[in-house]
Amino acid sequence: MSPMIEIQADKGQQARLDELLEGIPQGAQRVLSRAVNKVGAAARTEIVRYVSSQINVGVGELRNRNVRMTRANFRDLTARVWVTGSRIPLSRFAASQVRRGVSYRIQRAGGRQMLAGAFLQRMPSGRLGVFARRADSSRAGGRVARYPIDQRFGPSVPHVVENSAQFGQAVLDRRLGEDLADEIDTQTEVLLAQRGRAGK
Repeated sequence: MSPMIEIQADKGQQARLDELLEGIPQGAQRVLSRAVNKVGAAARTEIVRYVSSQINVGVGELRNRNVRMTRANFRDLTARVWVTGSRIPLSRFAASQVRRGVSYRIQRAGGRQMLAGAFLQRMPSGRLGVFARRADSSRAGGRVARYPIDQRFGPSVPHVVENSAQFGQAVLDRRLGEDLADEIDTQTEVLLAQRGRAGK
């Protein structure tokens, strides 16, 4: 299952805002929707930057393909950040054909690796893939068994996130809760200041 983060206020926060902003039409909804969307957008940015710092995939590609957000509104005061995607084709990790096979680099902090005997091949879709024969070839009756050729893949973005202590659920819930509390206070002050200026 792909990781999904929900950002929403608790009942105590909602009740406090309902009382504080009682005279402002939809005041609590305005504050909460703005606050959870800001915290959700910040969480999405943090995830994108973290994954891009770990594996050789660009920030823009991650935002467009793998880390998405649904925004809160007055009817649903919950922002959701989705981390999706299957394993990434090895060809997208700076793959290069060399004499011994295909060279590639998955980890930002690591060096290039070699998949011996592999080759780059453009598929009917137009995309480039890295292919190699399965390594479990064996000799049967003096003849080499010909195993299938498979496309090779690196890790998925959900796998990178799920294996990070930085995004462990307990740690994430605590930090997002603190961020949301601060943002609710900020948005409450902004709304009250706007109402004060409008009333003058």
